[in-house]
Amino acid sequence: MTTLLLSVQQDLDVIGVRGLHELLRARGEDSTLVFMPALKVKEAETIGAFEAFVREKSPSLVGISLMSMEYDAAVLVTRMLRDRFPELPVVWGGIHPTCDPESCFDAVDWICVGEGENTMLDLVRAAKEGRSFKDIPNMGWREDGVYRQNDLYPLIHDLDSLPPLTRLPENTFVALSGGVRPLDEALFRKYARYGGKNYATISSRGCPYECAFCCNSQFRRLYPDWKVRRRSVEHLIGELRAVLDRRPDIAYFNLHDDCFLACPLDHLRRFCEAYKKTIGRPFIARTAPAYVTPERLSLLKEAGLAWISVGLQSGSDRVCREVYCRRSTQEQFLAAARLIHEFKIAAFYDFIFDNPWESREETLETVSAIMAIPRPFHAELFSLVFYRGTTLRERAEKEGIPIREDPNQKDFFILHRRRVNDLAETAVNFPLMLMRPLLERFRKHPDSFWTGFALSAAKWSCGLFFNPIAYFRLIRMSQGGSLIKTIAVLPNYLRAAFWKYYLAMFMHKRIED
Repeated sequence: MTTLLLSVQQDLDVIGVRGLHELLRARGEDSTLVFMPALKVKEAETIGAFEAFVREKSPSLVGISLMSMEYDAAVLVTRMLRDRFPELPVVWGGIHPTCDPESCFDAVDWICVGEGENTMLDLVRAAKEGRSFKDIPNMGWREDGVYRQNDLYPLIHDLDSLPPLTRLPENTFVALSGGVRPLDEALFRKYARYGGKNYATISSRGCPYECAFCCNSQFRRLYPDWKVRRRSVEHLIGELRAVLDRRPDIAYFNLHDDCFLACPLDHLRRFCEAYKKTIGRPFIARTAPAYVTPERLSLLKEAGLAWISVGLQSGSDRVCREVYCRRSTQEQFLAAARLIHEFKIAAFYDFIFDNPWESREETLETVSAIMAIPRPFHAELFSLVFYRGTTLRERAEKEGIPIREDPNQKDFFILHRRRVNDLAETAVNFPLMLMRPLLERFRKHPDSFWTGFALSAAKWSCGLFFNPIAYFRLIRMSQGGSLIKTIAVLPNYLRAAFWKYYLAMFMHKRIED
């Protein structure tokens, strides 16, 4: 009997559930992985096709991995399973059940909290033998109206003990309105985030920081020894080499570590040497300002680092320190941004808006910081989400801050309809000689008709003209300045870029502070 693992994410660039699938198969268990990227588009047809697939496979257990934004989709699938297959156990795992366990039991009977590899193996064996799940570590359930939670397995410190990921895992399917089809190259290219030319993986677990808005704050409470754990260079390079052997046309390797550069310099040097020698493709990494140094960037640039992500979140040092519990300052961030620009590495920088603890003047500090970043760069502007289980959510509830948006429903890419948010979006690419007087006008007359008119004109000119030009320049920078290589990789970006620009131009929510 097979174990059925589900991803209800809207693309195929998932990591966690792929890892569980590979683990079960490596340990001799029968596992079937199903992606459901089209669930929101044709709900009834997809559910119907998936129901027929479940009847055919007759699994002993279903596991669904989800983040909070996938809650509604997970509920939809789970209710169908419980209605049509009442004897089939369904378990939720992932970030959402870990951070917000109580919300899960209206839909599901069992959840897995924390790292799930060892628990998954126990579940599979218990389901085949017809045993209860109540003695399995990490498991949570509701009994007599009370939430019960078992102790957790210790953290997995030897990440090399886990099997490497693969790009197209065996025994993997995609549930569509017309039926459930085996995952092949055509389907992967259609539903992967960047058309299938990028390969996403992770080389470490954990983060050196404990930002108040992030789930790492919850993990630190669950695990006293929560820290950054890394795969060996050999283990990681072996995975990437195997992927490249199968798909030599891979354009980028995307390392999704919370902070890839948070490692000893010797480890980074060994990675860069092995990557340059064995892989030789552009790659993407994420880090924090403190780890951006000339020596590290020199190693990474030579190895093939094409894109780097760094977060500021707010231009106000007070907000970063007192609200977000972040250690870096605006000055440190800008020094890192200037260094990244000096090494000609394409960058995308993170900022958070719609923060009730941040004054308008402090938001304008973020606008000024954006204007001070060397161009071109890509800005990720997020609307603050009060995820359950985070220390920021707890603070808001304690202080009586109204939380008007359900984190299970909110799209963090959609900012509130506020002029200061429009000003921040415009500041990314609008010519500085025009942006400076616009900022000054906003400071003096933020609510006037003519300020709004000027801001709307500036925003539209960015969306139609300045943003595409800047994005093209940035992609060209990521390709070492080569126009030919830029044109070759351009299709990988167009779908994602179009959607983000559409959100920025048209999808501000009508929420006023």
